[in-house]
Amino acid sequence: MFKFRVRILMGLLVAGFLVLLGRLAQLQLFRGTQYRQLAVSTALKEKPLADLRGEIRDRFGRLLACDRPSFDLAVRVKELSLTTIQLADVKKARDESTTPDARKAAFSRLAFRLQFDPWVLHLSKDVRRRPEELAEGLVDALDQVGRKWASPREPVTFLSDIDEPVWTALRAQVEERLAIPPSAPGMAAAPVNPADLPGLACTHSVRRAYPNGTLLAHVLGTLGELTPAQVQQLREAGELIDRLEDRTRFWIRFQAGLDEKRAQQIAEVIGTDPRTIDDVASLMECLDSLTPAQRKAAVRLGLADVVRWSERPLRMELCEAERIWLGCGLLDNPRPKASLPDRRVGESGVECWYNQMLRGKHGLDFGVNGQAWLTANPAWREAARPRRGDALVLSISMEWQAACEEALRSCGKPAAGVVLDCRTGEVLALASYPTFDPNLFSPPREGEWRQQQLAALLKDTAKPLLNRAIAERYPLGSVMKVLIAAAALELNVASPAESNYCSGYLQEGRVRYHCDAHRAHGQVELVEALRRSCNVYFYRLGARAGVESIAPFASALGLGRRTGLDLTGEVTGVFPDRTWRVSHFGARSPEVAWSRGKDYHMAIGQGYVSVTPLQAASLLACIANGGYPVHPHLWKQAPADPPASRLFSERAVSIVRQGLDEVCNVGTPGARGTAYSAFHTGEELAVRVAGKTGTADVAGDKPPHAWFAGYAPSGRPEVAFCFFIEHGGHGGEAAAPLAYRALKKVYGTRNAPRPQQGTTTGVGDSRPAPVRADLVELPMVTAR
Repeated sequence: MFKFRVRILMGLLVAGFLVLLGRLAQLQLFRGTQYRQLAVSTALKEKPLADLRGEIRDRFGRLLACDRPSFDLAVRVKELSLTTIQLADVKKARDESTTPDARKAAFSRLAFRLQFDPWVLHLSKDVRRRPEELAEGLVDALDQVGRKWASPREPVTFLSDIDEPVWTALRAQVEERLAIPPSAPGMAAAPVNPADLPGLACTHSVRRAYPNGTLLAHVLGTLGELTPAQVQQLREAGELIDRLEDRTRFWIRFQAGLDEKRAQQIAEVIGTDPRTIDDVASLMECLDSLTPAQRKAAVRLGLADVVRWSERPLRMELCEAERIWLGCGLLDNPRPKASLPDRRVGESGVECWYNQMLRGKHGLDFGVNGQAWLTANPAWREAARPRRGDALVLSISMEWQAACEEALRSCGKPAAGVVLDCRTGEVLALASYPTFDPNLFSPPREGEWRQQQLAALLKDTAKPLLNRAIAERYPLGSVMKVLIAAAALELNVASPAESNYCSGYLQEGRVRYHCDAHRAHGQVELVEALRRSCNVYFYRLGARAGVESIAPFASALGLGRRTGLDLTGEVTGVFPDRTWRVSHFGARSPEVAWSRGKDYHMAIGQGYVSVTPLQAASLLACIANGGYPVHPHLWKQAPADPPASRLFSERAVSIVRQGLDEVCNVGTPGARGTAYSAFHTGEELAVRVAGKTGTADVAGDKPPHAWFAGYAPSGRPEVAFCFFIEHGGHGGEAAAPLAYRALKKVYGTRNAPRPQQGTTTGVGDSRPAPVRADLVELPMVTAR
């Protein structure tokens, strides 16, 4: 009997051993790789460490954006003593709410009750904040704990960015309370006094700050926080692709519209059949290796938007420490609720475009348990250190930027201004009015006052968040005549000595195409037609050259496409060449959809032609520098572009520049330049200016848009600029005075010139501006 029991016991032991052996084989042989990854992530799960975001500075090192300390208040819910609501009330309100609106209403009712709590009222007096703001933050903190997103024993922030002296005083009060020993066992506990603020913790964080307030807001942009969908995308792919859902839908539609011939043509360019590319990330990988010639071929095959996506820097890519913390690529995510301590991400402007460069990279605090693993893997020591974001130096000149924004404010209407170094394409100023304060958007966006300010910006009919310099397109008006004149001269369909008679209108069938203000200019030549902005002359010249002959010049200058500026939100504009007409008018012949009258409208910047102020400034930069197209850019240390081919000959540029000089500087009665009054009524500037006015009619009864685009100094240009006023009226009367104000602030007047006047290296800076050897002062051509 005894031996039988021993055998049973031994059998059970052997069976248990076999079960353990099978389980070990399953864990080590079949799932070894998976659990090895889990073990690594578990060993390093102690705490991720964030670092600061990189600073943004102007071309001379002046600070534009930086991280600064934010003094915050947090609460430990476990120690919190409230009399009006409890954690259970917040949980109940969330569980019983069936819709987001119902949940918001329930939380609002709880916050209303909480604002009368003695704890809240006492703290409100100390920090000089409204009780409603504190109550909203506390309800949100309680909700985070109720969802188990935060521990009741750990501080949860509910109020940010309070004054440092107030924060210091509260911290001393909290430390004094914590230093009092608890009651001895068996003794009655002392009653909780709300004035002691039990549960309060004084913490600090980092906040993005823009010291200049509204100045340069549209260029710098705004910061936000990663959404749950974006965090999930980072977990799955390790990188963040902008507007992934929209791009995916576009690619699916594009694939559906491909026929066999076109798919084969695209495959020959990108090396893969486009119908086999399943996602946007794989598509980007295909395009990354293309040569410039292949990219142009892809654009011609309908992949213009896709090529533009690939040329834009990656919004965000996780470093190795961040990949481990988020469980990137693991089959079973060990941290379904884990996120990064610094969740800030650029939403617009250079904060968005250069987000990957600017953002601080997280490291990992290994803790005591991870030291053995770290010793065995010394290569991780450097990879696990947090790294500060790289500094970004912009080409912006604060003198030019301040001068432009001050000039735009003076007009009181939506407006935009752009200043370029006409020799390098560097953007010296890019302004849009009305503007906003980017500090309002810096996370965390807590507090009722901040939310009210943000809501007011979104509802403002003047659209202060819209960057009118690049994100809105307008009919160009008579500034278009600069391109028509230069292209016609280059095509040898115009001569400076040839004259045309202007009777105030041009008759085409039953339609009359009028000149500016129905004015008859008489017999005019090219230079005079530019000076007096004669529509009739350019009607004939534009029709003679033809839209298709002018299209290559327009495209080279950035009209009808994006200039490639390193900033989010740039729109394409429109130039009605054959490609655009086919896409716009559909299957019917583009020749049928075009007429002589449309040639007339195109020649004076009306009809289908529309551009951004940046594109207009680029047009004038090409004329100013001797005929070389420029690539506008904001990053000062950007790799230099290969030299552009000369677009216009020295002869063509000289004739056009003479006309533009006369626009601003010839005051002969009856033949005065359209911008003469703007530059010669007040004090004379220290530099001579050249440019072209534009008055672009719009549909309806609204006033026309006002343009003035030019360059300075006229004899040896250094900067090109464009000023635009939405529904501002006549260009010479409204937009040209804005240019005068800005130029006066930077260059000064003849009697009081500014130091180092005219240098794009900056006012008061002793370094010489870089000058290309092929840019020499062009002679004036006399046409008479």
